[in-house]
Amino acid sequence: MQRETRHYAAVFPRRAIRQDSSVSEDSPAHAVLGRTLARLRAEAHLTQERVAELAGIDTRSLQRVEAGEWNISVDYLDKLRWALGCKWADLISDLKE
Repeated sequence: MQRETRHYAAVFPRRAIRQDSSVSEDSPAHAVLGRTLARLRAEAHLTQERVAELAGIDTRSLQRVEAGEWNISVDYLDKLRWALGCKWADLISDLKE
């Protein structure tokens, strides 16, 4: 299946991205989410640069998310989900209650 390569901003209106939230050392959910995003990106055979471009974000921000260093908003996560072409369930499947 060929994925359409339009930029997220061309499909959805501009949304604010919170860039002021660092994650504390005791936030394992962020680390799991970051690993899940990195796995989904690798499975899609996409580079960080390409995912960042599709999502309309900078590469360093994606690196911080994948490393579990950034407490991202739902809007930001939606941009990444869209760029990866996955479902919300795919993003949270590795999180445990």
